[in-house]
Amino acid sequence: MPLFKCRKSPGSMPATSSHQHGLNAAQRRALTTVLTRLEQAIRRWEEQLGQEPTNADLLTRHINQPTPDEQVELRRLLAQLRQEINALAQEFQLTGSEVDMRRALAAEFATLWADLEDTRPATLSRYGPIDPALETTLGPHIDALIHLVLDIQHRAEQQPEVP
Repeated sequence: MPLFKCRKSPGSMPATSSHQHGLNAAQRRALTTVLTRLEQAIRRWEEQLGQEPTNADLLTRHINQPTPDEQVELRRLLAQLRQEINALAQEFQLTGSEVDMRRALAAEFATLWADLEDTRPATLSRYGPIDPALETTLGPHIDALIHLVLDIQHRAEQQPEVP
């Protein structure tokens, strides 16, 4: 017996050929955007559920893990979701988007650089008085993180040399 139940399986609804071209451009983009987010969540959770709990994350503790039986059922449901997305993409002729990995990496680390700048000791004063010792205890660590983040961003922005 399934651990998680759906009210009605979307795959059980009859497909009609009128749906194939029944979306305007804005509706197609909206549907594609939501399905893309769903696809990304599926991939993320398939990865999470496929791994043994580790202490790889230093600041995040994963608690309340699903039982092994629940994990099996969740993976089955995730696979079913993936099949439904595929069926919708086929039926409505949805085309996915391309992700420029270099740009995505550079953009994410540019944002992280800005976030790290806001954790410099002097900037933290917006949250209250700053202990002067933080300039020597926290400051160098933030500088090191910023240097590494900017290095990753710059490397991502470089185009590979074509032989």
